[in-house]
Amino acid sequence: MDTKAKLEADCLVLLDDVPLHNLIADKMLGYNNLLMPRQIFSEAQDLLDFLHKPADELPKRILMLVDLMMPEMSGLDIAEHVLELPQEVQSRCRMFIVSSTIDDRDIEAIEQHPAVECFLNKPLDASRVSDILQQPVPNGKWGTAA
Repeated sequence: MDTKAKLEADCLVLLDDVPLHNLIADKMLGYNNLLMPRQIFSEAQDLLDFLHKPADELPKRILMLVDLMMPEMSGLDIAEHVLELPQEVQSRCRMFIVSSTIDDRDIEAIEQHPAVECFLNKPLDASRVSDILQQPVPNGKWGTAA
């Protein structure tokens, strides 16, 4: 898969319980040419409902930037739900947890979770997201061999 293909998700999903954080992330990513259709959620359940659509109704490559600390469900709770999705849906999702946490236990839990590619610090840095997207796509994601 070439670099251009790696950078082009079919859908960027932002999930943060603070709508202003979603707005800032959306604008910052757009200003830095990470242009793709967006789904923006401030409720974790709305994201889960989106991911539970029939596979043929979902985008083929979903890039998810999910806040760690939310009142009803943490980003790691969402990651657990992702692991319960059908493999066809899981393989479409690349999930990154976004947080301002400095707690080493949180960061370690994020980095060790099988559904999460990596931890991104808040405030979100578009060049860091772009750099990550230029790295090889993990096996089993976005049509790569598992």
